[in-house]
Amino acid sequence: ELLGLEGVFFDENRSDPILADTAEENWNMACIFLVLFLISLLYSITVTLVKVRGRI
Repeated sequence: ELLGLEGVFFDENRSDPILADTAEENWNMACIFLVLFLISLLYSITVTLVKVRGRI
């Protein structure tokens, strides 16, 4: 019973700004990862095309 009460207090003490900051950080990290992934993908495609056209 005491553990259940601690869980309730833990959830009630969690403030909304902290959760919002964490969500924003996760969103920013996901966007940065996506942008860097797309840049690396475009770079690898460009290098591959340049090498393939150089052989022909």
